[in-house]
Amino acid sequence: MPIMFNTILLDAGVSLADVCLLRHQDQRAARGRTPYELWRDDTPAFDLYQSHQGTDGRSKFSRAHHWASFVGTPGGETLFVGLYRAQYCGLLDHDTPMPHRDGIDKAGTCDVYDLSLCDSLTDLIGKLYICPKTKESTWAQQQGSAGSGSDGKTTHAPGTAATLHSRAVPPATTKSPSYKSPEQTPPPTTSSQSNSVG
Repeated sequence: MPIMFNTILLDAGVSLADVCLLRHQDQRAARGRTPYELWRDDTPAFDLYQSHQGTDGRSKFSRAHHWASFVGTPGGETLFVGLYRAQYCGLLDHDTPMPHRDGIDKAGTCDVYDLSLCDSLTDLIGKLYICPKTKESTWAQQQGSAGSGSDGKTTHAPGTAATLHSRAVPPATTKSPSYKSPEQTPPPTTSSQSNSVG
C-alpha cells in the first residue's frame, strides 16, 4: 500500500487545511534555468521564482500558511523540494528580472510571498517523489494564466501517493546559467498593502 503525502504532512504536525501544493514546471524557461535546475543549482533564484505568483491565484495561495513545493524533473517525475511557511506580502512594487528566462516581472503584475523553509520534512527534500492520482495532463490544465513569473506553477490536492527513493538528485553536468540581479541590487520589496480576498 502506498504512503499518501497527506499522511506525511499529518505525521509532521501540519494541518492539511493550511497547505497548498505547488508543482513548478515552466516550458518557457531558458536552457539551464528550468525550475528544477534553479532549485538544484541556484537556490536564491528558485526562491525568487516561486515567491512571485499570478494575482489570479491569490485566493488559494494567500490562505495557505504552508506551501509544499515540488518541481517537475527532466524525466517527468514530481520531486519534493521543501515545505515553506508562506505569507502574502502584496503586489510586486518594482520591475524585477525573471530568474527562469530573459524578461521582466513588471511592477503590479504579480503577487509576492514571503517564503521560509520549514524544518519539517527537510530529510525528504530531493528524495520524495509523488504520483498524482490524476494524469500529468491534469496538472497542466490547472496552471495559472498570469503572464508573469507565475506561469508553470500548479496546485493540486494533497491526496497523492508518495514514494521515497534512495537515489540522490544528480549534480549539474555543466555550469548552468545562474540568475544574477543587476549590479547586485537588493532583493525585491513589496508594497505594504495586503489586500484581503473573499
